[in-house]
Amino acid sequence: TQWRRPIFKVVTSPAFELAMTVAVVLNAITMALYIYDPTSAQVSQLTVALITLNYMFLGIYAIEMLLKLVGLGPRKYFRSRANAFDFALVLLGFSEALAQALSADFPFLAAALRAARLTRVLRVFRVLRALRPLRSMVTTIGLSLPAVGSVAV
Repeated sequence: TQWRRPIFKVVTSPAFELAMTVAVVLNAITMALYIYDPTSAQVSQLTVALITLNYMFLGIYAIEMLLKLVGLGPRKYFRSRANAFDFALVLLGFSEALAQALSADFPFLAAALRAARLTRVLRVFRVLRALRPLRSMVTTIGLSLPAVGSVAV
């Protein structure tokens, strides 16, 4: 349909893919910064900031998911394993947020979903897919280094 075409162009553009790759890398960095030590005031402030960033990234991923669902259509969206995985991660993220809100009633559920959030790190593999040309170049350089070394001798 005509109203989906502009959204399709956005979600299939290299700029959109680059923006989502940057979001994935930044999210991985913020997840790596998470420190659990409730006794430290500084760490507690950091934890609050990281939780806020976690919700921000969840919102970014939810918007990406919705845009792709509309732009590509559900059938084409779910044909991609990466999109299906992203869909599951967004649902997991919202489940975790709900469990955190209810953590007084279900502390184990909140902790289990928080641990499951680590699967989000797997999105970093998207970055590797986007860097195929760079990987090819690095491999070529690596294969040619021994030849360069033999010329230098």
